[in-house]
Amino acid sequence: MTAHTDRASGGVSGFDNDELGDRQNRHVQVGPTRLEKVLERSAGIDEMPLADDHEQQVIIRALAVGYSVAKMMAWVLAFIFLASGLWWAGIVVYLAMTIPGIVANHYARRRGVDLFWQSGLARNELSVAGLFGEIIMFTLLVGLIALPAALGHPLIPSGWATVFPKFDETLIWVFGGLIVGSCFSWICRRRKLKRKLREQCD
Repeated sequence: MTAHTDRASGGVSGFDNDELGDRQNRHVQVGPTRLEKVLERSAGIDEMPLADDHEQQVIIRALAVGYSVAKMMAWVLAFIFLASGLWWAGIVVYLAMTIPGIVANHYARRRGVDLFWQSGLARNELSVAGLFGEIIMFTLLVGLIALPAALGHPLIPSGWATVFPKFDETLIWVFGGLIVGSCFSWICRRRKLKRKLREQCD
């Protein structure tokens, strides 16, 4: 929709004045911090004089695709560590791969952009494919923790493996409680996200 100035009202037709003001206020012009400048320079996007607008968008999208691949590889590496009995290394990899998302959210939030809701992340998470993906990831995670503990040895032999004690009745109840609690928290989160997404669509 092309917006044009309405001389009689002094506003812009095609947009609600309050909505236009909210969008202008939301887009905050904030200069990068020193750390952000270093990170932008490291990614090669601090200055792109040889690229036009389209090429800059392609560069940024290519970096985003590379980030997604790196995240998938980190998941695979974490699963290999868990299967090898290096559960502590798997936890470290899992925690480490959450840092880029935290940094990206902070970077966008400082500039008035909600990275989760204004991108396609929320819709992807609530889609059928996203649901099956989360179920598969959760099943793999639980299986790679439960099976070595039940067998008393890791699935992949490793000299650095931490020996798992076999489950007794108490550990079974504790582990089962953690699984049930995680599932309940996950279901509540998805319902909350769906409700918020419907409100924003309306």
